[in-house]
Amino acid sequence: MSGPAIRTTEPALGESAAALLRGSGIGDVEIAASALRAHTTPHRAEFLNRALRAKGFDAELDPTSPGLLRLRLAGAPDSLAGVLAQALEPDLLCLDVDGTLIDTTPSFDAVVKRLTSAYTGETPASRELWAVRNEGGFNDDIELACELIRRRGVAAPSAEISAAFQRLYFGDQEQAGLWREERPILRPEVLARLRARLPLALVTGRNREECALAYRTLGLPSDLPSATIDDVVRGKPDPEGVLRMAARAKARRPWMVGDNVDDIAAGLRAGAIALGVGSKNREALVKAGAAVVLDDINRIEELL
Repeated sequence: MSGPAIRTTEPALGESAAALLRGSGIGDVEIAASALRAHTTPHRAEFLNRALRAKGFDAELDPTSPGLLRLRLAGAPDSLAGVLAQALEPDLLCLDVDGTLIDTTPSFDAVVKRLTSAYTGETPASRELWAVRNEGGFNDDIELACELIRRRGVAAPSAEISAAFQRLYFGDQEQAGLWREERPILRPEVLARLRARLPLALVTGRNREECALAYRTLGLPSDLPSATIDDVVRGKPDPEGVLRMAARAKARRPWMVGDNVDDIAAGLRAGAIALGVGSKNREALVKAGAAVVLDDINRIEELL
């Protein structure tokens, strides 16, 4: 397989890249000696650096000047403009739900801990939940509960655990569902500004019934599209959900945002720029390929 086309007209390539940077509000841009220099906020510079490097470009941050990004133009692939456009002007924002838009510590995490305790007599710490999630393939918390129980040497039918999980989460005649303890992380005013700026879509491991509660918790309009676990053949880390939402929006420059390594993997496999959320899981998200990890989803506007 041949590699990406190499452009030999470096000044033209640099001017095209500079125009995109300036058009996105980065005014301090210059081209010299087959390199482009752009000075912006440290957070945004880090994001652009990792996004470019993930696509094979020779970019680096200046350690002596926070926010200064250097991009080598000599030998840069012909796709530079397209990659920069995706990093600077996304046309779709795919969002994970749990841990990204909604705090599910008192709901899904609590259910996982209760079930593990009920079946094994041991209550896992939160760090163990995240350690297993970071192995990949445990985006579904029912599967996570089954795995934690199995690792403690207890054999329990997955169907039985799934039914118990649903009772605790949704509630029944005897107890209120733990979904009622969930609180939004994404602030309404930030959501409104994001929706005014570009199309949004949810890509979640929730089923449709659980996703309906997320819409209620977040105050989302019913016409905001979503790809739930019921809508795909394979859930994250498979890219199917991201690809479905991109096709629906006719998007060519999507971003995928999530707090789990499977969110990052799904985004990257779909050709999206993947962003992580959550300081407690930063190292794993960076290792998985996140272009940047935000402490708080409400800071995403700093990158747009």
